[in-house]
Amino acid sequence: MTSTALGAPRAWADRIVPLRARFAPSGWLGPEDIEIMNEAVHEQSEMPWVGSVSSVGDLFRLAEMVRDYLGEAGFRVARAASGNSGLAMHAREVFDAIVLDPPKLIFGRTEQEEGRKKYLDLNRLAAGLVRPGGLLVTCSCSGALPRDEFIHMTTSAARHAQRQAQILDVTGAGPVVYGLFADRGEAERAAAALSGRGVTWLATPA
Repeated sequence: MTSTALGAPRAWADRIVPLRARFAPSGWLGPEDIEIMNEAVHEQSEMPWVGSVSSVGDLFRLAEMVRDYLGEAGFRVARAASGNSGLAMHAREVFDAIVLDPPKLIFGRTEQEEGRKKYLDLNRLAAGLVRPGGLLVTCSCSGALPRDEFIHMTTSAARHAQRQAQILDVTGAGPVVYGLFADRGEAERAAAALSGRGVTWLATPA
C-alpha cells in the first residue's frame, strides 16, 4: 500500500483530487461543510477520519489483505462490491459474522425519514444473513441521526428479520455490535457467559 498516508505528502500534490460535494443544501449540513475537509488534508494531518488519504488500488489491496489474513485463520470471507451483489447474496448464503458499513445516508434534517428507512432496510437484510448465534457489526457516519435512534432502529431491524438481538457493545465513532440469536433463552445464556468474562453491553431488547 504505497498510496495511503495520514495526511497528504507534498510529493503527492499532483495526484490529490479535491473533494467536491454535489447535493442540495438541507438541514444543518451543506456542500461547503463537506468541502472544507480539503483544508485538513495536508502533511501535518493528525485525524485519520478527516486528514487521511488513500487510492482505489490501495483500498482494494487492503480488502485483499484482510481476506487473506482471515482465510489463513480458517475463515471464509465474502465481499459485496455493490448493493445489488449484496442483495443477491441474501438469497443464497448465511454468515457467522457480517460487517455493515454503509456510506453516509443522512446529510441533514430533511433527509432523516428517507435515511432511517435505508438504514432499517440495510440492517434488516444484514440481520437475515447472519446465522443464529452470529455477529452483526453495524455502523453509521450520519451525525444528523442521534445515537439512541440509530440503536433503536437497528434493534427494530433485527426484529423485522425475526431475530432476537443482544447488543454486545456500542462505541463512539465506531460500530454497534450485535449478537443474533434464535430465541431469548439463547441470548440470555450468551449474556451470562459474557458477563463471566467481564464483557458488558447497554441493553437487552424485550
